[in-house]
Amino acid sequence: IDVSDGLIADLGHILEASAVGAELSLEAMPYSSDVKKWLGEGNDATLPLTWGDDYELLFTASPEQASAIQALSVRLDLPLTRIGKITEQPGLRIFTPEGEITNVAGTGYDHFGNHA
Repeated sequence: IDVSDGLIADLGHILEASAVGAELSLEAMPYSSDVKKWLGEGNDATLPLTWGDDYELLFTASPEQASAIQALSVRLDLPLTRIGKITEQPGLRIFTPEGEITNVAGTGYDHFGNHA
């Protein structure tokens, strides 16, 4: 799925359709240098997870596919970043670099919400 509506919103579609949960690592996020600079100024580290219009792709794969995915990344010269894992426990848990679970205010763009 693309993350044009925000990572949290679009990951939510995968989790809902698959009846699973996920754990994400804030430390693993492949933020641009501009976002890293913005975060370095003390801004909320979870906010970029709700931003849209990135047009990056998000996918899941079994752990057994890790080496094949890494080989594909090298072959295509395309950075692919593991940002978390799918879990049987429903819901989304986001971990700080210190290993604590954090909350996210909002999810991203909602096509059916009120945008007046």
